[in-house]
Amino acid sequence: MQDKRRKERFPAENVFAAISVVGGSDQGLGVITDVSESGVCVRTPIPPPQFGKVLLRISIDNTSHEVHALVRRVTQVEGSMYDVGMQFAPNDRGRAGFLEAFLTRIRG
Repeated sequence: MQDKRRKERFPAENVFAAISVVGGSDQGLGVITDVSESGVCVRTPIPPPQFGKVLLRISIDNTSHEVHALVRRVTQVEGSMYDVGMQFAPNDRGRAGFLEAFLTRIRG
């Protein structure tokens, strides 16, 4: 299978996200498994709807970040867990701050 990813992925450890569906009442929690310049993958037991819009609330080193994203892929893994591929929303102001904090953390 050919890898269609355009941006390098960076593995994440112990980065949690609160997931809120925009325009809905659905909320959930997940663990970010990897991050790229264009999006994130979150593992969660309750996935948001595919092609839906979500607000991610992510805390890195005691700083909270809010990032809007579009759900692009939902894949069931490990029983009742799902990997949810999310693309950052175009022109989202929270993306740059989150990416900077994440990359600073992993590069240590």
